[in-house]
Order: sequence, then C-alpha cells, then structure tokens
Amino acid sequence: MIMRAIVVLAVLVASCSRPPEPPALAPVESSKDASTGGRGSETAPVAAPVPVASSPLATVSAAKSLGPEASLEEGLVSFEGLLRPTKGGYEVRGVTFDDSELRRQLIQPSDGTPRDAEWFLGAIVRVKAVLRQNKGTPARGSNGLVSQTREGSFFVASRVDTLDVVKKAETIEGVLSRSKGFFALAGHLVTREDLEWSLVSGVKAGDRVRLRGQSRVVRCEPNAQCLVGGSLPLFDVGRAERLP
Repeated sequence: MIMRAIVVLAVLVASCSRPPEPPALAPVESSKDASTGGRGSETAPVAAPVPVASSPLATVSAAKSLGPEASLEEGLVSFEGLLRPTKGGYEVRGVTFDDSELRRQLIQPSDGTPRDAEWFLGAIVRVKAVLRQNKGTPARGSNGLVSQTREGSFFVASRVDTLDVVKKAETIEGVLSRSKGFFALAGHLVTREDLEWSLVSGVKAGDRVRLRGQSRVVRCEPNAQCLVGGSLPLFDVGRAERLP
C-alpha cells in the first residue's frame, strides 16, 4: 500500500509541473490601412493593374491645300486643275501622271453614255500627292550625249494618295471664227495656243471642231480692250477633235 501511494503521488506531481500548451494564434488577414496612420483595422484594397497604353503611332500630316493661283511646292499637298494630255501621260498644273496611275485612281461614272477611253480629259480634278521638285538636270547616256529631258525645274508626284474628278468636262462644237486675237466658238473665246497643241495639224477660221474643257470668265482691267460687259468668256481646252 505504501508503494502504491508513492507511485500515485509521483504521477500527480509530474502532471502538475507540465507547462500548459499556448493557445493557437489566429491568422493575420491583412495589414492596417496605411492611409489611416495605423488607426483602425480596415484592410487596404488591392488595386487592379492598370494597362499601359502603347505609344501612339506618328500621325500623318494633313495635306497643305494650294489655291488656284498658288505656286506648287514640295511635300504633301492638295490642289485642283484641268486634266490635259502630255508627253508620257497626263498633266495637272504641270505635274505629270502616267496612264496606269491615272486609270487606277479614276473610274468613269456610269451615266448611260458610251464608254470613252479618255473621258476624263478636260475635267477639273483634285489631286492629293507628295510632290518633289526636279531641277531638270540633263542626263547623259552611255555614249556621253545629253538625252532629251524636260527643261527647267518642275514637280513630280512621288506618291499619289487620291485623284478625284470635281467637275466634269464641258463640250462645245461648231465652226471656228476669228475674234479679237482669239478664235470664237459657241459663244466662247479660245486661244490659238490651245487649239494648236490640241489639234496638232494647224488651225484656221472655218474649221469645224469639237472641244472638251472648262469655260471661265476673265474680268478685264479698266480701259482694256474687251468685249461688251468688261469680261472675256474663255474656254480652256483639254481635248479637241476635228469634225467633218
């Protein structure tokens, strides 16, 4: 009995001397909101990532609009003029366009009239293109001779963005007569230069012709020799043909 009492007493002493287990700590959900300076227990919201926009592409400069009396200049420009034939293609205010480029840009409107291969001659067109100036330096061939080139400085289109008809060609026809240094036709005055380049084989009063182009009125200077009314009804030729 004495030994059993001693064993029971030793077990009781050992259980009393064991340190208690520490309580489990609750997990920390979030840190305190820094904007409150440590006051309060609200959790700081997590901001969504902001997408970074890609740097924009360089914008293309708008074309500089040139008026009817303004000189042509280099760069991206927009201008209007009468479309005429010229050596190697067609020209508008001295700028030459080859046949394939012109026909790629212009489409004949479907108005029921018979198709004309050069329906655009004599029309007013608006051109948007990049121009560069060519000084017209004579080129030499392999034989050392100067090749035939355009004289003086001129502009060429290194890139054509648009080429649109803004005014269709007008048509007049009849018998040519002389009037004040001009040829007269259907109430209009036409210069000899316009008729000579367009008809090629010469021109004279009494010729019967059909002209396509644009009519315009020029106001005369005071005291200038002019028709009644102080104006000249001119006709600029874009295309001409002889009639039987």
